[in-house]
Amino acid sequence: MQQAARSDIHLSEKSRPLPQSHTPTQVQKRDGSIASFDLSRIRSAIERAGKATGEFGELEAELLTAQVLKVLSYRHSDGPSNIE
Repeated sequence: MQQAARSDIHLSEKSRPLPQSHTPTQVQKRDGSIASFDLSRIRSAIERAGKATGEFGELEAELLTAQVLKVLSYRHSDGPSNIE
């Protein structure tokens, strides 16, 4: 019985449309200017934060960077991301 319930949930999730996503190409800076999106800058900031706190290193920084890109891709699919 539990498998059937799981199967129903799985099928209903498949029927939902997925949001559009794309890799950002531009960001809007704090001063309003537009710059090219550079994922390595985000990765560097995350890695430096992890090293400064001693909480994580390069591998975790890479995984967190991938998550940031995923969120940005879905949230800012309509234009340049604001980095504020």
